[in-house]
Amino acid sequence: MLKKLQIVLYLLVVLVAGCASLDRDRQLVTEDGLVHLWGRETFPVDPEWEYLQTIKVDVQGQAWNALVQPQDKMQTMIFVRQDQEPPALLLLSRVKKLNRQIIYRPLGGHKAEINGRLFREQTFGLDADTDDLEYSKYMTLVRDLGVTLAPTYLVRVQDRLPLDTVLIRAMEFYPGQATIKLPSYGKLYPQEIQDQFFMRDARP
Repeated sequence: MLKKLQIVLYLLVVLVAGCASLDRDRQLVTEDGLVHLWGRETFPVDPEWEYLQTIKVDVQGQAWNALVQPQDKMQTMIFVRQDQEPPALLLLSRVKKLNRQIIYRPLGGHKAEINGRLFREQTFGLDADTDDLEYSKYMTLVRDLGVTLAPTYLVRVQDRLPLDTVLIRAMEFYPGQATIKLPSYGKLYPQEIQDQFFMRDARP
């Protein structure tokens, strides 16, 4: 009898956890159309974007002054927009580095303001059949979820560093082409061993 009761309680816990997970997915985008990426960092998402899934991917960093290169974990929320053929994709990502001794170098390039925050903005191209270890996992997951991809994509990348150890990024994929290929994570976000006597402040 006790064993049966334990099984029933276990199933109830699993059911409640599943419902809570579904509620979190439904509440992913706030009433104001914002997705919280880290702390108070948000990104606007139009209602046409449909949330698919969240995935965690190991990414290889590059630090010019480190003997052992950093291994980071990218958490990415995947959205699809199916009001066009082939569908567009939106990837909202964040990395919170566990090794605080190796930090991101400042991001250069053109800046655009989003929700009062400055994001670097760039445009690249990417084949849907890319062999990049990170991007190929996103494409494979989207295909497995039944989404038909375009052969090539024009990718708008908007990213920022709230802290030296935190990256947030939005990637919008639209069918099309661009001359410059989307670089890998390590090349997009160069890193370095932190100077023990100098630490950069949080970005505005």
